[in-house]
Amino acid sequence: MRALKAAIVYLALMLFFAVGCGVGDDNNGADVTNASPRPGEANRARSTDGRPNIVFVMTDDMEENMLSRMPVVRSRLMDAGVTFDNAFVSQSLCCPSRATALRGQYPHNHHITANDIPEGGAVLFRRRGLDESTFATWLQDSGYRTGLVGKYLNNTEKRYIPPGWDEWDGMIGMASDHVLNQNGNIRHYPRSTHMTDVYTQKSLDFLRRATDDASDPPFMLWAGTFAPHLPADYANRDADLYSDTPLPKPPSFNEADVSDKPAWVRDTSRLTPGQIETLQKQHRDRLRSLRDVDEMVGHILSLLEDRGELRNTYVVFTTDNGLQRGQHRLLKKSTPYEEAAGVPLVIRGPGVPAGVTRDQLVINNDFAPTFADWADVGTPGFVDGRTIAPLLGRNPAAGPEWRTAILNEQDQRKRFHIPDYEALRTMTHTFVRWKTGERELYDLQEDPYELENVYKAAGPVAAARMKTRLELLSFCHGPTCMAAEGP
Repeated sequence: MRALKAAIVYLALMLFFAVGCGVGDDNNGADVTNASPRPGEANRARSTDGRPNIVFVMTDDMEENMLSRMPVVRSRLMDAGVTFDNAFVSQSLCCPSRATALRGQYPHNHHITANDIPEGGAVLFRRRGLDESTFATWLQDSGYRTGLVGKYLNNTEKRYIPPGWDEWDGMIGMASDHVLNQNGNIRHYPRSTHMTDVYTQKSLDFLRRATDDASDPPFMLWAGTFAPHLPADYANRDADLYSDTPLPKPPSFNEADVSDKPAWVRDTSRLTPGQIETLQKQHRDRLRSLRDVDEMVGHILSLLEDRGELRNTYVVFTTDNGLQRGQHRLLKKSTPYEEAAGVPLVIRGPGVPAGVTRDQLVINNDFAPTFADWADVGTPGFVDGRTIAPLLGRNPAAGPEWRTAILNEQDQRKRFHIPDYEALRTMTHTFVRWKTGERELYDLQEDPYELENVYKAAGPVAAARMKTRLELLSFCHGPTCMAAEGP
């Protein structure tokens, strides 16, 4: 039945657009603040096949506003590259988002919609054969040296190494478990070990090996941190940081009137003073944990620069999803609201202009095809995303017209006591269709904090138009997604 409906939607889509509508493994827990390469090391650019290297840094549960507290990311990535002001994920939850990044698909196409069995997790990703074709396998098959450090997908199997990875130092369980799968060998770290420091050292070790010889192929490193996910783990050296930093309280914080919101939001009580105090403490701890990630980025950039590789390396910094910290009274992800669906995204690399912002809509579906584009390899027909390379030039307006809408969705049978939904996000509006039958529409130009649901005031014509476009996106696959997203 779904296949028949998808076929009908595909025909409707065609008609719709036709009418124009320095510390080794044994130094557990050691401080790596001085682990960057020695200034005296010789610069040695490798004579690779000409293709660029790729470093992909992904944090966990990070709000966009936290970038302001990361001085290295700001000075060495944002000031040296492009920052995307309208970057989103297609599902605001860890494992579905990461599955999307790996394959370039909307969740309704890869069907990983939760963090664990039966609707998601790394085990289901493998059982469905999804790990047989990811950006890692595409790049490895084309000659790239690939490495993963830290978090991959949720609930990974202890000794399993997915296809596509030459080197694997994957997190098992939570960061607080202090366990890594190191190329098939299980390594338990002392409880005193700060795991972000371990991820930093493992990343540097991979990069050193990947750049040791002038004949080495180009490389791709995915460095995935658990920070700033709760419980926030930070190094002792950061304990005194951010002691006076206030919790952000935008107009939507602890929203007084949610009468226009869905029933599950209306049923959420306002935050108590005790809850707000806890949020304040957690915010400071999470910022401290991100300071260690900031240091990681600095060490990676310094090593690449010292070895003459920085100019030929794309460095991508992002997260798997945002997080609501009191906005609309909520302490959740897995929602269509801006704080959960929006993510930080910064890219520097060859030919990328410095200190530039872009406002085009980009989504985590785009990572896999972008990496493939940089590596000069083709993508399978199942890919829903598109390369964002045209947006990284100095004049993106001269390139092809860009998308005008994206889909954010959730289909996980109320696992988080949040109804399933499908949301259409354009440059100016967010339209949410809840499976309960409730609807929301926000004019983001007039109401960026999503305080006033204007769905009823929009009228039947606008509602029908939004419903049609949302239907097209909800059943799109491969090339039809590009058409459904517009322009």
